[in-house]
Amino acid sequence: EMLEGIGTGWTMLAAARAGAGDFDGAIEAYERGIAMSQAEGNLVAAYGCIYGQSMYMLLQGRLNEAEGLCRSIIERAVSEGHGDFPATGSLYVTMARINLERYRLDEAEAYLSTGLRIAFPGGFNEAVRTGRYLRAHLAAARGDLVTAADIFQDTAQIINAMDDPYLTGELNGEWAKLCLIAGDLETARQKLNILEEKMTATQHANLLLWWRALSPRQLCAEKRFEEACTVLDEYIPRSRTMNNKGELIRLLVLQALALDALGNRVPAHSALREALTLGAPEGYIWRWLDAGPGIEPLLRELRDEHNTPQAFHLYLDSLLEACWSAFGESARPQPGEIPDPLTSRELEIMRLICNGYSNPEIASELVVTLNTIKKHTSNIYGKLGVRSRTQAIARARELNLL
Repeated sequence: EMLEGIGTGWTMLAAARAGAGDFDGAIEAYERGIAMSQAEGNLVAAYGCIYGQSMYMLLQGRLNEAEGLCRSIIERAVSEGHGDFPATGSLYVTMARINLERYRLDEAEAYLSTGLRIAFPGGFNEAVRTGRYLRAHLAAARGDLVTAADIFQDTAQIINAMDDPYLTGELNGEWAKLCLIAGDLETARQKLNILEEKMTATQHANLLLWWRALSPRQLCAEKRFEEACTVLDEYIPRSRTMNNKGELIRLLVLQALALDALGNRVPAHSALREALTLGAPEGYIWRWLDAGPGIEPLLRELRDEHNTPQAFHLYLDSLLEACWSAFGESARPQPGEIPDPLTSRELEIMRLICNGYSNPEIASELVVTLNTIKKHTSNIYGKLGVRSRTQAIARARELNLL
């Protein structure tokens, strides 16, 4: 007779474990809660557990699993005649988040509209709250920052009246992300200060995750790259230890941005390759864009490097298309232009290449080592977006560099 209490108890345990940062334990508890709730016929608890489990799967880099789980449950709900049950709305909201992560904006919008329509009769619950934030981020992704800000203003009125420190911290984390996208660094800092205050007060792991993602992003936006590298050197090992691959992608991208700005090109590319390895199988795109438009030239440079595995090219092309969509066509390189001009030394080497000199001959001509010439040549290829001498010569002539 205590079956209903047991099912709900596992849900509460999952939430407690998540708050303490034990996301593996939270997912395990949600799985037990799903089984117990389904056994008792408690759809509200079951779908709530599936929603929570899926969201923490996203954090762990298990986008495909989360999508498969939610899609199968939605199909089952529809076939059994309770597809419009308010609790089902949370599953549609989760599917919206998954599609936003993959930057499928139309699909995300469709799932979100259905989810909010279904979930809203249940009151201002977690699915509705998450749905509001997703709607704001979708508006921002389409360039409508005014609508996005209005959504946050409206949601803030509700959250502030509830006087819940966790919800206030969550709201300001989501809002700070929008401010960083809009380039409003002063407001972003104000929101981050509130997030930090609520994080300290509640010690909730979810708010700590927001802080770890946004504070280095703020530092990068303020061009405080050395400080960003310092905090990222602390945060990245923690994410690895906690198996938070979804968070790790975001942090590695920020690390690459900061390292590149400091002139540390090799470790920057190493961080990007690790992020590619984690993100490509699952199709993560949206969180790459969190780094801002500065990530686009790094992605393009990595795509055009001769040692970038072919398996990454399709993923890199998808990331670049998303950058051009999110940051405008101005981010796309125009014919006849290169964003990073060749140095005088690189131009000198390029002239010798066009004159048919081999690398050893160029090294002899310029009285430098062969390794030095190889490094210069690699830089030239990256800047020109080519992979061979023949392509480099053709591109240099096209750009009238010589």
